Amino acid sequence: MTKKIVVGVSTLLAFMALLGVVSAQQAGQSLIVERSEDRLSATATWTPSQGAEHQFFIYFGKLLLGEEDVYGLGLQFDTYDEFELTGEEDSLDMSGLDPRREYIYAVAKADRDSDGKWMWSDWSIVGNILPPPGSAAMDREALVALYNATDGANWRENANWSSDAPMGEWYGVETDSDGRVVEVSLWVNNLNGELPSELGNLARLERLNLPLNSLGGEIPSELGSLSSLEELILIGNPLTGEIPVELGGLLNLEKLYLSVGSQFTGCIPSALENVAVNDLAELGISFCD
Repeated sequence: MTKKIVVGVSTLLAFMALLGVVSAQQAGQSLIVERSEDRLSATATWTPSQGAEHQFFIYFGKLLLGEEDVYGLGLQFDTYDEFELTGEEDSLDMSGLDPRREYIYAVAKADRDSDGKWMWSDWSIVGNILPPPGSAAMDREALVALYNATDGANWRENANWSSDAPMGEWYGVETDSDGRVVEVSLWVNNLNGELPSELGNLARLERLNLPLNSLGGEIPSELGSLSSLEELILIGNPLTGEIPVELGGLLNLEKLYLSVGSQFTGCIPSALENVAVNDLAELGISFCD
C-alpha cells in the first residue's frame, strides 16, 4: 500500500534527528536497497524482525542543490512515500525516481494510538538511496554539463550530443564495453565557455583532448579525481588562474599539453614534472617548491 501524506515541521525535525543512527542490519532485521543504473527506480528487499506486528518503509526525496529548502534541512519534505511491510520477507519496487536526486529511507515500527491510528515508533534502519557509483548515467550527466557550459549548440560538430543515442555515438566520444566514457576529443570544435566541474565524475576517462577552442576560466580542481586519465590536452585555449595542485595526483598521466594562449599564474605543481610528455616549460612559470 502506498500513501502520500503531508508532513508537519515537527515531524521533519524529529526525522532529521534520527539520521545520525544508520544501520543496514539491526535487531534481527535486514534491508538491502539497490538503485537501477538509470537511477529511475530502486528495489528494497527487507527481512523484518521477529514479533513486529506492523512496520513501514518510508522514503524522502533529497533536494537538488539550489532548490528552495524552506526548512533549511537539505531535504524535500512536502510529501513522502510510505509502504506497509508484511510477511517474513518483503520486496518492493520504487519507480518514477528523479535521476538527479538522492533519497533517504527509513524503516519504522508502528503502534496504534488512543484513536486507533498507526503511529511510527522504533526507527530501526535509516540510510540513503544513492546512485550506483560511477554509473553510465553519471557519465552522461558530465557530458551534458560540458555541452551546456561550452555553447554546444554552436559547436562545429555536435552530432548526437545531449540526445538519447548511446554516448559512443556522440561526436568525439569513445566508450568501453560497459558504455562508460573513456575518451572525449573535440579538437578545433568551437567550444566557448568554461570547463564544468562535472567532468571530474568521468571515472574511467583516459583521454580528455580539447585543444584549439575558446575555453576560458580556470581548470576545475575536480579533474584531479580522474585516476584513469592518461592524456590531458588543453593547448590553444585562453585558460587562466592557477594550475590545480590536484592534477599532481594523476599518477597515470603520460601526456600533458597546456601552453599556447593560456595565461596561468602562480606555479606549476611539482608532481607534474614527472609526466613523460609535456609542454610545461613553455608556460613561462616555475614549478612549485
